[in-house]
Amino acid sequence: MKRLLFIACIIAFSLSWTSAFAEPFLCSNPYTIDMVRPTHFEITVNGGEPMDEDPQVAGDWSRLHMDLADFPDGEYTIEVKVCNMWGCSSPTPFFFIKAVPSELENIFIGN
Repeated sequence: MKRLLFIACIIAFSLSWTSAFAEPFLCSNPYTIDMVRPTHFEITVNGGEPMDEDPQVAGDWSRLHMDLADFPDGEYTIEVKVCNMWGCSSPTPFFFIKAVPSELENIFIGN
């Protein structure tokens, strides 16, 4: 019984470990303590409805850190506005393609 409980704990830990460190992330340079820091980022994906993303905060800096792991394969145009209580910046565009490479068509021994 103890062995079964131990194995269940190991499986639960490994599943939580992988989900806690998903990737890739959409990131920005940090806003340090001497800069006007954002309260949130307004993110628009492919012209859709804007969504708010809270900044990742660590000590005396904050930055954009948005998980993209759940995005399906495809092409993405993202616009990010940096916001605080006074308003938002102009949008900054970013383009990327999420795709898995196709399988090999030919495998051979070469020289």
